[in-house]
Amino acid sequence: MSRHREPEVLVVGAGPVGLVAALFLEQHGVRVDVVDMHQRTTQHSYALAIHPRTLRILDEAGLSDRLIAAGRKLTKVAFYEGRERRAEVDYSDLASRHPYLLVLRQSLLERAVEEALRRTNLKVLWGHRLQSLDADGGALRAEVAKLDQVATGYPVARNEWVVVGRETIRPAYVIGADGYDSAVRRMSAIEMEEHGAGQIFSVYEVEAAGELPADVRVILDPDLTSVYWPLEEGRCRWGFEIPDASRHEASMDRLSQLIAAR
Repeated sequence: MSRHREPEVLVVGAGPVGLVAALFLEQHGVRVDVVDMHQRTTQHSYALAIHPRTLRILDEAGLSDRLIAAGRKLTKVAFYEGRERRAEVDYSDLASRHPYLLVLRQSLLERAVEEALRRTNLKVLWGHRLQSLDADGGALRAEVAKLDQVATGYPVARNEWVVVGRETIRPAYVIGADGYDSAVRRMSAIEMEEHGAGQIFSVYEVEAAGELPADVRVILDPDLTSVYWPLEEGRCRWGFEIPDASRHEASMDRLSQLIAAR
């Protein structure tokens, strides 16, 4: 990791939040570095829905038109009890330039923002991990490690991450955009307030036949909830709440069982 100047802001985590934050900082003339311990943007699409206010922010960044063209617009979130439709939230009633949910794969959003960053000559420092963060006389001090993969083991080879370099930098601010188990939060001794127990979902994504509805469908159950998402390019995603991860099985038979039971 090398630079000719200290960043004013260090962004830890190159997911959607970290990348968009870095882009806005760059556009406003703030010196910024982005580090992420992974080697590239996510190849798995976890998040899907971009809400109207977020689209307004992406308007300001000059990204929304491209993303809207790549995604799918959904105007309603419908709530079911069994087969009965009980209520709905209608986004088309909003006084907004974007009165809808935009269903877009997280990976597409991240790639679009990273390309915009490259045009400002800012490259994400992939394979870099925040090792420590503390205040030295009131000023921040961050130690960042550069990682590399090496092959180990005999006779069965395996890859391991090793530290191949370290650097201490002194940003004025640090943005922790590094997820649920945030290293920035832990190193800053910031407590995270829990809001209820976690939920486990068994998620299936399949090609869909016929015309897809223009709404998200939440099927409520006293114990287990399920959610149906229409996606772009004739695909859909079903998410089924399950009691524990052992109940997940990646097969069409299991998907059929879950749909029939719900």
